[in-house]
Amino acid sequence: MKKVTLLAASVAIALTGCGGGSDSNSNTGGNTGNPDIPAPGGAVVITGFDGYFKNAVLFVDTNNNGVWDKSENALGVTDGDGQVELKEKPEGVLALQTVVPNSAMQERLIAINPKEYAGAYTVDMDHPSQPMAHELVFRAPNSSDVISPITDLVAIEMAKDSSKTEEEAKQIVSEALGESSVDALYTDFVKGEDADAKLHKTAQILTESKAANTSYEAKAIDFAKQADTIVDEMVENGEDITDEDIKPVIKDENPEGDTLEPVVITNSKLIVDKGVFDQTEAGIPSLKENDNFSGVTLDIAGLFTDTDQTEAIVPKLQHSLDGTGIEVKLSVDGKQLILEPANPVTQPGNYTITLTADDINSDNAQVGTSSAVFKVEVAANNLAPEVNEAEQVALQAEVDAWYLQQGEVFEQSLSVSNLFSDKDGSIKGYEVSDLKVSGLTAKVESGSVVIAGTPKEQYAAGQTFKVTATDDRGATNYVQFTLPEVKEGVTPPPASHPLEDQTWYVLEHGSDDGNDNDDLDYSRVWCDSYRFADGLVYWGGRSIENKDQCSEATILEEGASYRIENEQFIVTFPSEEKPGQTEEYLYSIAHDADYLSQGAKVVLFSDLNQTEGERYSWYSDKLDAEARLNIQSDAGSTGRDFPMYVPASKDETYAEGQVSLQMTNIDGQSKVSIFIDTADDQTFSCEDLSEFYSSFYVSADSIEGNYAFANMQWGCWDEESPQGASMGIELPNGFVDGEKYSIIGAVKDSQTKYIEAIKFNMVWTGEGNND
Repeated sequence: MKKVTLLAASVAIALTGCGGGSDSNSNTGGNTGNPDIPAPGGAVVITGFDGYFKNAVLFVDTNNNGVWDKSENALGVTDGDGQVELKEKPEGVLALQTVVPNSAMQERLIAINPKEYAGAYTVDMDHPSQPMAHELVFRAPNSSDVISPITDLVAIEMAKDSSKTEEEAKQIVSEALGESSVDALYTDFVKGEDADAKLHKTAQILTESKAANTSYEAKAIDFAKQADTIVDEMVENGEDITDEDIKPVIKDENPEGDTLEPVVITNSKLIVDKGVFDQTEAGIPSLKENDNFSGVTLDIAGLFTDTDQTEAIVPKLQHSLDGTGIEVKLSVDGKQLILEPANPVTQPGNYTITLTADDINSDNAQVGTSSAVFKVEVAANNLAPEVNEAEQVALQAEVDAWYLQQGEVFEQSLSVSNLFSDKDGSIKGYEVSDLKVSGLTAKVESGSVVIAGTPKEQYAAGQTFKVTATDDRGATNYVQFTLPEVKEGVTPPPASHPLEDQTWYVLEHGSDDGNDNDDLDYSRVWCDSYRFADGLVYWGGRSIENKDQCSEATILEEGASYRIENEQFIVTFPSEEKPGQTEEYLYSIAHDADYLSQGAKVVLFSDLNQTEGERYSWYSDKLDAEARLNIQSDAGSTGRDFPMYVPASKDETYAEGQVSLQMTNIDGQSKVSIFIDTADDQTFSCEDLSEFYSSFYVSADSIEGNYAFANMQWGCWDEESPQGASMGIELPNGFVDGEKYSIIGAVKDSQTKYIEAIKFNMVWTGEGNND
């Protein structure tokens, strides 16, 4: 099957806007893929820590060398909880690269997204006011969803000896750390139910020790044993191992030797005081290009604290404000940060002031540094785009010469690429709006405004449309053009399209079925209904009753409309992201679907270029659609079997297949089974199932956690004949009599254009049918 890249988010937004979409599910934790797929089935969350790492770069260490090589692309950047969410886990060793200010790695991070990560660096959220002092890579075998100094030990052990299995490596690490269970190695030991203060402190020691020793990877297990011993001694001595500021460092006195010769350096970490940091940052004024700046003196006394140091800490100063006219300096005692006056401030941009102090241990030796980085923004005086008046006059003359007549097809373009200029930047884009001649539409294509359609009415001269230019800093300006008369003619006959003047019933899955109860915010199946007539869009509303039945499409969708151009059915919706603007989508009939139900169509909802989309079955027979919402568990096979299109062996072709649903409660095992079969001359197996579907799940109000999942690898089995595959989902807590269960097979983002999701509702009557 041909693969495509899907912009699932835009499709989901548009569907929601028209009253029929797969709405975002709060259980996904901000899933950036298909919003209907919950995290266990359709997204993987990777978490990095010794404390949670913010702004660390996740990548696949393809050669498992513990280095973020230039050939290895970033998969994402961790958030404040140390997490990156992926649509699916890639193969290979996962790794995190920490980033310090003003480094080559920071430049690579900024290159990922200059706007979002300008000046960003990794922060260990144990100390949220300061950057990490070291650039390190931590790894984890692919089976782990966490990356820490502990998982790093396992990855290092496997890299040393390629013949060593993961379980063998885990056992070696577990024994070195004195752990009774290897399962603890892949847990989030920072907080939550798996919190473990000893492992947390061990990880902190390993982080500091890895940064301090070139021999760390060669002797990683010895470092692990020593770290475990240190933590045990801290506990025996009554020290507070939850104190995040105490981080002993293991120093190898003989890095060239085969064995670790450890010296434990007691160190209370140099800390950036959050209160002083926040107060200082709040005291940095907002600056603007060409304004006069009178200067400011900021009290930074106590910004750095270190119990190992008895003398006052005087930090070193670095800044990037050169060229702005602002001079930055420290007072002699290091207690004041001074920004001297500038008249005026020049050179807009984003700048930093970095204060760095040495971390001194109990032996009065430097073991590292800590920094406080303050951001300074000089905002630009942005000039709005200017109108080229001569070009405006010339373009209006072109418009004046247009001939418009009621009932006559019209199309003209107007080049606006020279209509505006921007003295302090560039024109980012154009928009056209406010055209109110019935039957005409306006859009921008390659620097030209295109007016097209068939006027439905006569208009006197004076109708207008507006062309707006936006520059690269968001400033706008517009020109209004006046149309000539639309002459009287004939009323054009209404366009005829199979989707018009017909109520369509469509099965949908998502969390927004009209129930505002946050406790029920999980995906389920319901019926939406649509009708298109006289250029207007009607729908059936949405309520909890649509889980059982289809409503009539009698509600006018405000601001929505449709038109037919060159036999294309184009629907316009108000934009939810950009108030006052609209978004256009193409509804294409992929093929008739009488096989599913008499008069049914398979419709592809997509962008205008059909480069992405989502496939749906549209039923004209309301009862056929509702039958899929009200399956009874004790019904015979005819009441639980439904026709369905199944991907065929040839790319982009489909076979007439069948899906069968079953609920059974045998020997105390409550199970939902899904059987997919295809025609005799085709094949469909578990391998095919894994290619097209991302997850199978069952949802109901009574299911703890809202979902029961089928494991795509182990929950499927091929049927005895080569034409079918089956998926089983076990519900540990059993069925509830009279409960309605939604049964969903979610399709991978790359396949939604080619195959429709499985969507059914089934009621447990208290008895199953094992036919």
